[in-house]
Amino acid sequence: MIKNVVCRVVFLSLGILLFVVASYGQTQINGAASGNWSNTASWSPATVPNNGGGNTYDVTLLSSPAVVITLDINPTIDTLTLDSGSELTTNAGTTLTTTGLTNGGYINFANGNTLTVNGATTNTGEITLYNASTANFNGNFTNSNAFYTDGKSTATVTGTFTNSDYVDMESSGDVLNVGTLTNNSEIVIGTGATLNITGGGSGITTVAAGSTLYVQGTLNVINGGTPSNALASLTTVAGSLIWENGQTLTDTPIGGTLTINSGAVQSD
Repeated sequence: MIKNVVCRVVFLSLGILLFVVASYGQTQINGAASGNWSNTASWSPATVPNNGGGNTYDVTLLSSPAVVITLDINPTIDTLTLDSGSELTTNAGTTLTTTGLTNGGYINFANGNTLTVNGATTNTGEITLYNASTANFNGNFTNSNAFYTDGKSTATVTGTFTNSDYVDMESSGDVLNVGTLTNNSEIVIGTGATLNITGGGSGITTVAAGSTLYVQGTLNVINGGTPSNALASLTTVAGSLIWENGQTLTDTPIGGTLTINSGAVQSD
């Protein structure tokens, strides 16, 4: 009789253990209704996504229903996806950490916020960093729509920043750090803003056909911790280079020749 009781207790304990283990894992969470991130009613299933206790979350804000989620806590999740029509906004000072970002909607970090992406970022929507906000993109960043900074905000891309649409550093004190830069469209470096190519090398040697580089602020390449003019070795202009605010550009082209192929160089 005693043996039977012991066996039942052991089996019951194992069953509870297996149930608990099975409850851990990866969960897909979708936006269900507009509201705060901390509100279970904002999510389907009704769980606030924030990694912990053995649980991790992939989060998607769908285009149907399109939702506006306000970041009012400081969660860590796995991947974040925004479909067209959905928005992620913020309360003051909040942070979000994710392992990958795919944005087709609108992300607005505008209140001294911090966004950290420990993986690749793809933007086909709009991302704005305003009012001393910070973004750390620890991987490659592919921009196919709009990326804005304003109000002394800072973005850092440790890998390659590939721009195929529009980047606007709107205000003095804005900083964009990129490991390497590929520009196939338009980048505006506003007055007092700074774009640093942190991976070293010769900087920008070619302004590609169809691209525009609008320099009102500072464009650096950093070698050995020392910044220098990223256009000092410019060799080919096939797109448009606009150099403003009375700045002086001294160029020593690689091979000794600057070639302008149906492009334009303008200095104001």
